[in-house]
Amino acid sequence: MFEENYLTRLSNNSFNNNTVCLGRQVVEIIEFLEDFLPSLIWYGSDISITANADTILLDEKFTLYTPTKIGTSYDFKKESDKVVQFLSGVFIASEKKILWPNNLKIGTEDLFRPIEMNDIILEIRAFDTSYFEVYSDDYELIKKIATHYKSEIESTIKEI
Repeated sequence: MFEENYLTRLSNNSFNNNTVCLGRQVVEIIEFLEDFLPSLIWYGSDISITANADTILLDEKFTLYTPTKIGTSYDFKKESDKVVQFLSGVFIASEKKILWPNNLKIGTEDLFRPIEMNDIILEIRAFDTSYFEVYSDDYELIKKIATHYKSEIESTIKEI
């Protein structure tokens, strides 16, 4: 089961840019992740964008809340490079193909809840021009991301 044990927010300080959630920034994040996670499959839901070219991310199926396959890291980078601005979006990375239940809905503004899937590595949420949230249950992965992007790590582990 994938749980959001750790979170880091990538804001304008992470990119030296007043505007965050640009398509080029998503490409940068994926390229950083490829250094140590070279074979990811990406899924997206609740995606709203402005684009300067035709992209599969404009397809209506990506505006829905059920995760839909985007493709490999290469595919996701290629499509994100056509995006000017992500206004919203949930992006889930896995090392294996996932068959999503039709009743699973994940929106950008939803409270995070555990996902009954074992192969999810991380989840990225884009919040208009403000910040990205990156979730993982792998502390070492979040630590690498937070160190690279000069961001803080928040633990979301519930105390018993």
